[in-house]
Amino acid sequence: MRDQLFDKRLDIVTLNINRGRDHGFDSYVNYRRAYGLSVPNSWADLRQTHPEDVIQSLRSVYDDIRDVELYPAGECEPLPPIHSQRSWSGTEKPGMP
Repeated sequence: MRDQLFDKRLDIVTLNINRGRDHGFDSYVNYRRAYGLSVPNSWADLRQTHPEDVIQSLRSVYDDIRDVELYPAGECEPLPPIHSQRSWSGTEKPGMP
């Protein structure tokens, strides 16, 4: 997809991160707080929602957990259980309530 995006050598992740910056999106931590979700105060707290390899990747880019941007951290969160029982169209999968 990168090679076909606006005839430039951009990748969609970079483009989405920059869109978030351009539009003034708040940090991942602040969005979790705003939605009443648990708020990670340290990299160790992030283990509740993210696998270790993702945490290490984020740590290699961001100095502080409060600096992590919404798109990369949000994209790497596992889906809540309700989503694993339904298709993307919102219809129930066979054999699922």
